Amino acid sequence: PIYLSQGRTACCMADIVFMARRLALAWAVVQVAGDCPATTTTVGVGGNSVELQIPYLEEGSSWTNDCGALRTGFVGTLRFFCLASVLSAGGQDCRPAGCDAGQGAVARIGDGAKVYFPKISKDLQHNREQYVSCSSLEQGYLGYVHLRCFLGDLSADAARCHPPLGSARSAIRVLNNQYLPGSWMIYELAAFSNSDCSSGRLQGKVFAASEEAAEGRTVALAVDKNRSTFWESWCPEGCQPKTAWIGLAFSSATSVQCVKLQQSQVPCCRSSAVRLEIWSGHDWQTLQDWDITGTPSVLGTSLTVPVGCTDGKPTGTGVQHDCDGPPVVGLLHGQSCTASCAVGYDGQSQTYVCGEDGKFSGMPLQCVNTDEISQLSSLSLIALVLLGLSMAYQCIYLAGKARLTYDLDQIPGALTGHWMSHKGRTSWEILIEAKKMQDAMTMFDKKAEVQEGGQGDPEQHEMQDSEAGLGRMSSSRVSRYERQKKKQRDKDNVDGLCSPCGDPDICWAWTLFPCCRIADTWHTIGLPEWQSYWKVFLAYVLCPWCWPCLNFYGRYRVRRAFRIPLEPHRDFIIHCMCCCCCSPCAHIQEARLVDAPVLYFSCKSKLIDLQNQQIRQGKGML
Repeated sequence: PIYLSQGRTACCMADIVFMARRLALAWAVVQVAGDCPATTTTVGVGGNSVELQIPYLEEGSSWTNDCGALRTGFVGTLRFFCLASVLSAGGQDCRPAGCDAGQGAVARIGDGAKVYFPKISKDLQHNREQYVSCSSLEQGYLGYVHLRCFLGDLSADAARCHPPLGSARSAIRVLNNQYLPGSWMIYELAAFSNSDCSSGRLQGKVFAASEEAAEGRTVALAVDKNRSTFWESWCPEGCQPKTAWIGLAFSSATSVQCVKLQQSQVPCCRSSAVRLEIWSGHDWQTLQDWDITGTPSVLGTSLTVPVGCTDGKPTGTGVQHDCDGPPVVGLLHGQSCTASCAVGYDGQSQTYVCGEDGKFSGMPLQCVNTDEISQLSSLSLIALVLLGLSMAYQCIYLAGKARLTYDLDQIPGALTGHWMSHKGRTSWEILIEAKKMQDAMTMFDKKAEVQEGGQGDPEQHEMQDSEAGLGRMSSSRVSRYERQKKKQRDKDNVDGLCSPCGDPDICWAWTLFPCCRIADTWHTIGLPEWQSYWKVFLAYVLCPWCWPCLNFYGRYRVRRAFRIPLEPHRDFIIHCMCCCCCSPCAHIQEARLVDAPVLYFSCKSKLIDLQNQQIRQGKGML
């Protein structure tokens, strides 16, 4: 029993100790589960990881920290909470700081010593920009100031500010001709008037596409003759080709023969392909491209500008070439051009090369004007055709044809005082009627003599009665003929002007040889005598613009020669106002009248010859 009691006592004591330990452990767990011990944690601020010391926090408490204390340029707070011994972030409000309206930044234009302080007119968030005109800083300057806000700091990029660019060749600029992963860094840039960059350094106002103003790497550092300072272009995502450039503006047109360029030794900030452009007065023209791959020199690279050729360009009639090249720049040493003959000229093309002395060299180009030769050939052919036609006309129509120079006073009255067609009758009809009347009068006189010699002869009385009857019959026929003629005269009141086909021979002659037929008319009239066929023909061929005046004068001569009343108003309308439609008919009308006396005298001469032949043969007169 004693053993058993001692055992029970020991067992109870063990249980008591076990329960005490359990209670102590439970109390410790309750204590730990309620608070958060001090610790170090990592938070992200603006993309950067920052270690943060968090103090001991009791159950349900919180702790805040300013973002600006973690990273400069950020605003806002970080807040942490302790719940059930678990530390948690209740809210992160770290954001980049912006720039307030009215905030300004220091700026310099080029390498000038004057300091400017442009300001923004409105609030800017981080990485936002605003532009201010350069003329607001310096009167008359062109370009703009680039104001950039970065983490609450404002920087002013005035690299683009420059004075107005003048005439051609008054400014140059050097560009990166390849992509740069970083930015373009230039330690020194200089332009020289000689080809070896040893003397004749040119002074000008420096300007550029951009500058790293926040870091103080402005364009002035590229021309300060200090090899330890440099200009850096602003290229946040790398510099695309031809976007980063730096230039010099001169006071007048300047000839740049050499450019010295010292770049960064770092490949990402050094351009192995460089372009030089020159101001043309209106825009930028490419002057030269250089490839400067290889080991860069710490003293810089001398880039020789090729000489442009302006003398020795191909010249001559009909010569065309492309030796002028781009405006202002022209063609440079080593470049070639081609000279050829323009349209209408013939010749072999020649190549010209621009030499070191600024002159083109090449074989002279001779161009033959094929258009002139073709025109001369055509004119010669036309002249030969006209000459042949005029000679053929002369042989056909003028051979043996008389002129009326001395016979104008002997023209029968029936052919003068009017045109060939007059009041419905032609001059030939009038002449025939006059001849019939003359023959009738002669016969009447003979009959009267017979009657006086033999009044008692009955046979003669019968003959007279029969002749009287025939006379009455013929008079009735004549009266009918006269009535028909009267009707025709009522219809015809333009004296044959509108009847060009009245003489088919003359009509066809004028249609086929108009100038020849007109010259024939002038030649036939014969007054003045010097106005012969060839002279009049040449006047019409060589002076076509004088045709209205010549036609008017020719009609005047016809009227004077044939004593036709002058009607200058009608002639002016015919030959000057309605020359296209009325002049051909008028020429044919004039030709018919002029040729009528020639035909009359020709027939009369032939009749006389025939009568003389009859007399010689003893047959008597016709």
